[in-house]
Amino acid sequence: MPRQMSISIVFGPPLAGKTTFVQLHEPTMHHISLGRIARKVSRGSSSISTTITASITNNTPLDSHLLLNLIFQNENLSSVKENVIDGYPKYVHEVDPLIDYCAKYKITTQNLYILERPYGLLKKRLKHRRVCENCYMPAALSGTCLCRNTHLYKREEDSVEYFQGRWERYIEQASGVISRLDKHFTSIVIKDE
Repeated sequence: MPRQMSISIVFGPPLAGKTTFVQLHEPTMHHISLGRIARKVSRGSSSISTTITASITNNTPLDSHLLLNLIFQNENLSSVKENVIDGYPKYVHEVDPLIDYCAKYKITTQNLYILERPYGLLKKRLKHRRVCENCYMPAALSGTCLCRNTHLYKREEDSVEYFQGRWERYIEQASGVISRLDKHFTSIVIKDE
């Protein structure tokens, strides 16, 4: 792990545009998407791959230690840009393991970016959402992604039922996650659309 590592978090409901937010600040921000990392690992044949696949299929959370080990692999981190984690923590019980991990490895916490989005906008986005099979990035309305792959698909996570479950968990957990993170991050930046 690079020395004097720092992290920030982008937090918001599913389909809030967390990836887009980081991409808009790409010259200074490095995106660490837990969702993309987990989907890539799930394509393997290890026991971790099987565990992650089951979690995605059943819409259930994974163990914090497994997730933290995925996030903080050296190849996921930048030593020159602000490392912005997307997709963790989602639940109140995940905050303390993150803070403990940071303390153990002397990782400083920087910014918490909160994306507030109305439910109606998210449902509208869900209707047209397609993801690149190669890089897992949401495709633009033009039907292409950043890697220019044209094979797009609708993830099981983007079904109405799956989204509704994710939304309900977000509503249930968001205020607790934010209040606990607020104690450890130096600033909170609220981005509203």
